[in-house]
Amino acid sequence: WEKYISWSPYHYCMNNPVIAVDIDGFIVSLITSGPTTHKHNYESYKNGLAGHSAIRIDDKVYSFEGDGKWQVYDYLKYMHNEKITRTVIEQKLKVDQDKVQKYLESKPGQNKPYNVSSNSCVTQNMDALSKGGIPFADRSKLNGAVSPIQLANELQNSRYVTDAIQYVSLNSPSLIGKLIYEFFEYLMGKDIINPVGVKENTAPIIK
Repeated sequence: WEKYISWSPYHYCMNNPVIAVDIDGFIVSLITSGPTTHKHNYESYKNGLAGHSAIRIDDKVYSFEGDGKWQVYDYLKYMHNEKITRTVIEQKLKVDQDKVQKYLESKPGQNKPYNVSSNSCVTQNMDALSKGGIPFADRSKLNGAVSPIQLANELQNSRYVTDAIQYVSLNSPSLIGKLIYEFFEYLMGKDIINPVGVKENTAPIIK
């Protein structure tokens, strides 16, 4: 308990035990980590500035990382570490858990080169969630790479998010990373080239 003193006993329902009633005990959520200047072992400095996306299923987090490999983390430990250097958003999703989990456990894209447009944390998570029933647009209709933030924003405005909570990090790696990311958005306008050096998608990603 002392190690995770900032966590509420009601975290399992995102601190809202009255409204967020989990009837069947299953949890599938998208965890979006914001830009940071902190360098994780699995990513370069500039990849950290693009943010990260992972999927929680019950007490595990499935994360497709910058080395092209899947990692499975304990949920509490993963969130504790991410919140140190990043602002984190967790969105609980209404999807078919069994189908999402089956896809994730098959480790698609494992050991293939990481590519922000075709084999990234975002594309893998979109594929997993599409198995669970979220109708994402065909990639041929997108005009750039989908960022973790765009995925989170579009899901938030859809009928597939049942609850969401944001943990704001005021640590310098998170604040500086956010400033750099927003500078690129301001500088490039609608034709956004993110810090990774790739044009971001501006088309809708959910049908």
